[in-house]
Amino acid sequence: MKVLVVDDIPENVDLLEALLQGQGYEVSTAVNGAEALERLKQDHAALIISDILMPKMDGFQLCRAVKADDALKNIPFIFYTATYTTKKDKDFALNLGASRFILKSTATKEFIGMVQEVLAEKGAGLIKPGVLTIEKETEYLKEHQARLIKKLGDKITELVADGRHNIIIDMEAVEFLDSTGLGVLVGGLKKVRAHDGSLELVCTQDRLLKIFRITGLAKVFAIHGTPESALATF
Repeated sequence: MKVLVVDDIPENVDLLEALLQGQGYEVSTAVNGAEALERLKQDHAALIISDILMPKMDGFQLCRAVKADDALKNIPFIFYTATYTTKKDKDFALNLGASRFILKSTATKEFIGMVQEVLAEKGAGLIKPGVLTIEKETEYLKEHQARLIKKLGDKITELVADGRHNIIIDMEAVEFLDSTGLGVLVGGLKKVRAHDGSLELVCTQDRLLKIFRITGLAKVFAIHGTPESALATF
């Protein structure tokens, strides 16, 4: 029985791989949601265990894509996270169709028990894997942005407090950006500039670039096409 593990941090992948293989499961891995979807096209998985905060396509986006695909929607999906830990994060995850929402601080024995429970329930036909309940695209985009932006604001505050004042933000996983999101970015810029730092954005999406141009923020932020070009400014 194969489990697909999705996480961009190698140490997390190694740990899950060891735990799951120790229980007799075969494990395949991916470093983000986009790579996970490619894996699923090539090879079936009985279960997906995914982190949330990842580049290119995060765990929320991956879960939504899986549950919207007729060929994949019956695969149980477990979120395994250390960053998104609030009740609102959990509710959003379950509404996207996840079967479980597990914190990485969960004891190993309990984690393995939840994995076995999900697979046993599916195998016995006792439950169906989570079903997507957020149908409207605008509803999904707003809620997804709310989760991302809160974590982004928290992370900027944390980095500045740790004395790191040159920050790069990759916007590639952002699908929707309204005044709240822009406000968080402007607030973050003010925080780093107060310490003579800089906040560099990586963004190639036309719809987001248009928002920056319309609001005049394209003149406020340094916007780069690649992480490499952003790094070169430091």
